[in-house]
Amino acid sequence: MKYGKNRSAAARWLFGIQMALLTLCLAAPALAGGRVVWKKTTVEENEKRESWHLEMELHMNRAPDVAYVPMKFEFELLAVYERSLVDGKEDPVESTQPLSNQQPLIESSDVGFLDAGSGQIMARTKFSFKVTRAHDFQAGEYRVTIRDTRDGSVIGTKTTLKFKGKNPVVDRRSIVFTGTKKKKEEKKEEPKEEAEEETDEADMPPPADEGNAPAPVEERPGGGCSVGRAAGTGFDWAAAALVLVGGTWLARRRRTA
Repeated sequence: MKYGKNRSAAARWLFGIQMALLTLCLAAPALAGGRVVWKKTTVEENEKRESWHLEMELHMNRAPDVAYVPMKFEFELLAVYERSLVDGKEDPVESTQPLSNQQPLIESSDVGFLDAGSGQIMARTKFSFKVTRAHDFQAGEYRVTIRDTRDGSVIGTKTTLKFKGKNPVVDRRSIVFTGTKKKKEEKKEEPKEEAEEETDEADMPPPADEGNAPAPVEERPGGGCSVGRAAGTGFDWAAAALVLVGGTWLARRRRTA
């Protein structure tokens, strides 16, 4: 009977220790981290400066031991507000493209807890800063974690911020490969007849001089040929022969008489 009572007391004692440890574990982050109150979780872009202005209140569980606490702001990109050109649409189409496992963008700053009026270090403060496209920020959704760089502890809880704005347009239209047909220059071919005529004229020898050409031989019926005027002499042999025969005949007739 006594053994049973001791066993029940030991069980209650062990349960009490477990609850105390659990309470300490839950309370430790709250004691170390404090809380963060964001003025706006949806922030419009200053298009002229291409930046987003962030404002918040930091509430620590106790006043820090230094006036300025070095802090690190980690921005993990969860989604991007895309503007894209798609088939069948002339204007860009806006859509939210979710992302995962993105390398966080880091912004570091010293946060002041010194009250200028009293000169005392306070447990809470107001703080503001801006992030820019020059530091690779873009319109989209970010999960922000604030850390005390002195010990790496997280201040407050992770918060999702929305940065409104117009990102550069992305062309997602289908790529169509179209070739341009080159017009072939039509070669004008010269007529073959004209080319042949030019060739014949080029091959023919130059025309002979008509004055130096030999006289043609006239053919008579029954064969034989007649002796014509010698070429190029201008002397008629046939007429000379008749004159010679006639002169001989007259001379004989005179002798006979």
